[in-house]
Amino acid sequence: MASAALTVVLSAFEGLRDLSVSYAYENSPAFRIKPEGQGVFIVDSIGLQKWEKKTGSVVISQLSVVGLIQKGERVVAGNLVAYRPGRADSVLVLYGSNRFSRGEMLLSSNSYYELGGGSYNAMISAGSLVPGERAVRLRLDANEVREKFLTIKGVFLEENEDPILGIADYEDLLYLGGHANGSFTSIDIRESFLSKKEIRSDLKNLIGGAFKIQDRKEQNQSLFKLLNTEYWATYLIFSLVLVLALFSLVGSIRLVMADKSSSFSTFRQIGLTTNEIKNIFLFLGTALSGFGAVIGIGLGIVLVLGQSKFEWIKLSSDLSYPVVLSTSNLTIVLATLLFFGFIASLISSRKLPEVSKAMKS
Repeated sequence: MASAALTVVLSAFEGLRDLSVSYAYENSPAFRIKPEGQGVFIVDSIGLQKWEKKTGSVVISQLSVVGLIQKGERVVAGNLVAYRPGRADSVLVLYGSNRFSRGEMLLSSNSYYELGGGSYNAMISAGSLVPGERAVRLRLDANEVREKFLTIKGVFLEENEDPILGIADYEDLLYLGGHANGSFTSIDIRESFLSKKEIRSDLKNLIGGAFKIQDRKEQNQSLFKLLNTEYWATYLIFSLVLVLALFSLVGSIRLVMADKSSSFSTFRQIGLTTNEIKNIFLFLGTALSGFGAVIGIGLGIVLVLGQSKFEWIKLSSDLSYPVVLSTSNLTIVLATLLFFGFIASLISSRKLPEVSKAMKS
């Protein structure tokens, strides 16, 4: 039963891991290109467009600027972003329009409500901190803030929890950030049949400065670390359940050895050594562990397949609890049972006083 429970738990965790990764991959581009370290890089936009058409890739360049937005007496801070080509059609607009041009912007719903709500089609003050070594005053009329007035054309719902203030025109963000034309903070390659090595080779002459390319797994490293940590924590916890279950094996071997102690002298007479007699019970305990593990794994497989087919447990009305059978998990369960079963058998067959008494007789 302990091996069946471990099989089911690891299969359920595997299903949840696959579900989490699929959601993360849906929101991640195939490749993301960033400058080494912080800051921006200069991109040959015309050359990048030609490469995009040539390779059939889908490329979206992003410029992000840490900025402030003020409306009346309220001020919020976060990231202002601009895309080339624009991504206004892909955002969910709650109020107003998703169309905007230079001198206009879309405001995120969080920023909209933090600024007090009210009329969305109003003019706001947007600013960005000018780099320098001095105390920072988060006021748009301060000397260390570059300021521009923008008109809000719509309010959109954020796709994730990033602290984004809004989407602005690329030229406006160049001014607020004090960057040269062609500056970007990242390039997303949404779709591409090329490898990372091929992309680096093609774009090294189109991007100024050192850059790094991340695939989907590298973009979600923190998620994979968290999932792996939770996986092994779950495995260790249920391994303790197996250890407790194997106490019954120790008791069983003790009883068998006590029952067979009268035959130990016969074993010695036919030529068996002390260690060989002990190894009989070591083999017996290990075999019982393996036999129980196989039966438990089989029962676990039946339960997992039943959940996959009949969807007994549901997360929502249209989503059943995901479970995935994998050979690696079944191997881990079997190896764990055999290992702890061997340890339990070794301890019980070497420490029992009935063994030594039988040897003396």
